[in-house]
Amino acid sequence: MGNIRDHEHYGAYSKFSYRQCHGKAQLRKQDRCDGSCCTARTFVLTAPTVPIFVSPGAVAEAKAKKLEQKKPLQTIGQRNSVGYVQTFVGPQRRPRGKMPIEVHAEVGALLKSVLVDSYHRKGVYNRVNSVRSELDEWTQREYNHDELPNERFFELYYHESSATFSRSLPVDERRLHIDSLERVKQILSSHYPDCPPLRSLVGKVDSAIKSMQTWAS
Repeated sequence: MGNIRDHEHYGAYSKFSYRQCHGKAQLRKQDRCDGSCCTARTFVLTAPTVPIFVSPGAVAEAKAKKLEQKKPLQTIGQRNSVGYVQTFVGPQRRPRGKMPIEVHAEVGALLKSVLVDSYHRKGVYNRVNSVRSELDEWTQREYNHDELPNERFFELYYHESSATFSRSLPVDERRLHIDSLERVKQILSSHYPDCPPLRSLVGKVDSAIKSMQTWAS
């Protein structure tokens, strides 16, 4: 039989052809036999894979996405907020500056009107209740007792009339409450600087609006 090449290179693979002769693999060119007692075999061994080409643009995009995933919560406008410690809760932040007391009263009235009619719609009630609680907290940080006596302070966001305990609301009433919540968003955004605490609060109002919109009549 003719000579057999020990190996041939095929890109990422090395192909070895050899004869099994008398139980021994003949891998050298000079090792030959007459072929009467051997069988030709072929096997493929994998070699290190050739790296796949990736464009610099794709690499940069992947790095950007990785950094975006590791980025902490939005810090845009962080300087527009100040820290405080809330009892039983711990460190919190609120917008820098303050909203006029009469505007707090308007917002409080709007929120309380929604709360009275939404007790059984927890997607609305719980979020609006959280918003008024947070605004109540901000108010007492914005004004001292001389500027805002307790008698008036407690009336801003609490002491609403008894709940109606309605299981459903007509479309026109839901529309009225949605308008009230939209008005709350507008007031807050016009009186407080953009910052994470404000965005979080407005986000709760948005969620309450969505829940109100899907409340069956």
